[in-house]
Amino acid sequence: MHAAASRSSERIDNDAAVRLPIATRTRRAVVPVAATEDSSQAKTGLWTEIEITELRQLISNNTKHAGTVSWVKVEKAWKLVTNLPERSKASLSSKWYDIKTKSTTLIADDTNKTQGSADTNPDNTLTGFASNVTTTEAAQTTASNILGIKTVARDEEENQRPPVDSPDALIQLTFRKNLQKARKIGCQMTLRKPPNRVSGQHIKPIIGVVDGLIKSALLKKGSCRLIWNQLSVLVFAGALTVSELGNQHTTEKAEKRQAWFSSSYRECDNLRRVIGKATAELRRRKRLRKKKDAQRAPTM
Repeated sequence: MHAAASRSSERIDNDAAVRLPIATRTRRAVVPVAATEDSSQAKTGLWTEIEITELRQLISNNTKHAGTVSWVKVEKAWKLVTNLPERSKASLSSKWYDIKTKSTTLIADDTNKTQGSADTNPDNTLTGFASNVTTTEAAQTTASNILGIKTVARDEEENQRPPVDSPDALIQLTFRKNLQKARKIGCQMTLRKPPNRVSGQHIKPIIGVVDGLIKSALLKKGSCRLIWNQLSVLVFAGALTVSELGNQHTTEKAEKRQAWFSSSYRECDNLRRVIGKATAELRRRKRLRKKKDAQRAPTM
């Protein structure tokens, strides 16, 4: 009896469900227009100014003393920030590489404006001893003014670090990395590889900033405690920094030149193939024409 009663109740429920209007049975959740627009914008992968500013801040907070960025921490911190689209670690690192490359190219683009002021400044020199190592703040302010960076006083510079994506900060990180490398090598000439020679006006702002970094390192040690090996290590690290950053500009030019030569070679190769095919076709037609003329000629 109980089974029959349960079956009859199920049939009644099914009949009631069938009798419901179609609109109520096929009701779907309405997606708001704003949500679809946000999702479409997120799919495009475009970066907004808010995202770029937040990425700079996160990288500045998660950069080690050696200049390396902890992308695992950056990705975790990015996920904790609200009102930001989801970005993978590869996307964050790729965007940061674009920002850093753009900041480096600014050094080479705007150096022509300060060529006269850099040449007429006699104080921008580096001597062989700590007490005579002098570099003017004008060289650093010149590089900073070209690149649109606000200079900070020396007392505030230790407490407030400039943004990591600025050219001065990029030079500082590169110098620290090369300084650690030079300290590991020491003065062993068999392990030291001479840096590649760099030429051009675009390296003058880099040299000015590197001279300031060497001077600040020497002032911290003091002239009494300074030894020749320490000075040699600092100068070698500065040379590596200038060579690495200066060659980035020349490397880009070399890559563009190589791409132009490659495209020109491909075009010439295609033209050679077309000329070869046309020559073969022209010879075939000449032979065919000679045969036809020989057949039409009257026989004696």
